[in-house]
Amino acid sequence: METIQKLPKAELYAHIEGAMSAELMHELASRNGMRLASRKVSELRAWYTQRGLMESLTVYHESLATLCTHDDFRDLALHYVEYAKRHNIRIAQLAISPQLHMRRGVSFAAMLDGLLEGFQTAEDSLTVKLCLDIQRDLPVQDALEVLTESAPYINAFCGLSMSGSQIGYDCTQFEPIFERAHLYGLRCMVEAGTEAAPSDILHALGSLHPSQINNALHAADDERVLRYLALAHMPVTLSPLALEHKGDIHCIDDMPLYSFLDAQVSLAMCSIAPELYGSLTENYLALHQLGLSLNDIAELAVSAFDLLCDDDLEFMHYQRAVRDWQAEHTHSSLMPVTETLNEFRI
Repeated sequence: METIQKLPKAELYAHIEGAMSAELMHELASRNGMRLASRKVSELRAWYTQRGLMESLTVYHESLATLCTHDDFRDLALHYVEYAKRHNIRIAQLAISPQLHMRRGVSFAAMLDGLLEGFQTAEDSLTVKLCLDIQRDLPVQDALEVLTESAPYINAFCGLSMSGSQIGYDCTQFEPIFERAHLYGLRCMVEAGTEAAPSDILHALGSLHPSQINNALHAADDERVLRYLALAHMPVTLSPLALEHKGDIHCIDDMPLYSFLDAQVSLAMCSIAPELYGSLTENYLALHQLGLSLNDIAELAVSAFDLLCDDDLEFMHYQRAVRDWQAEHTHSSLMPVTETLNEFRI
């Protein structure tokens, strides 16, 4: 755990709201005169560990409700900066869900200005790339309103992501949203194939033209989809602990990790919501428990930086940091991940 915690990391996808700790949730609720279902911090911590999708969503939405002011969002950003320092996260692509805040009467400006003020404290230790996250299970008009509100601040964002329930919600209705996002120059991402069939991934690719697929668990169920993702060099994120926590897989051993790696899909680990489902360090640790060596994990870390860095010089800087970690903590020869996997297969 300590060794992997020191690994330089890039976070390809996490909800900033999911970085709220039980302690911060309790503090914000007290500040805003709100009564929580669990009134003690110890009770909140226990609540965070509940398993199952509905239980996770309940905690998530109650924590959202405590974010009301500029200062609340600033403190959330400060909390993430400290978390990133502990886990040596150098670049983080973080999603913020304006719909969920605006529907509660929170202004877009208060939300964004608070976050940016908090992230400024990171200075050179952390590069944050903010994404607008829209909900698949909310009206398209809500998403249009978010894009309209964000227009004056669009340079503060690097991407647009879409999350929310995948079953029963046709992603094609969001085509105008993604078309506008592409015109803005935003990097588009969509969560697909977590709950629905592999065809859901192809459907999203064909209609929304994203440049990243998040938590595409069921891509492993269809070799044709895996082959397509590999040939398209489509980045795919997975969060083993989130998938286990929400019940998408029964246990970590059910994670189809080698299906993705053997197909040479551009795979990256993510945390989704670090306080709810586990840190990025813990997700890498889960891969180690599945049989990947520290060398293999280093190669995945390098790949994640490659997917997020804006230029070759930036990538080479972080690649060297990973190689230094690798030289310090491993003793075997430094081979690409695709050449070592079969040796470590369970």
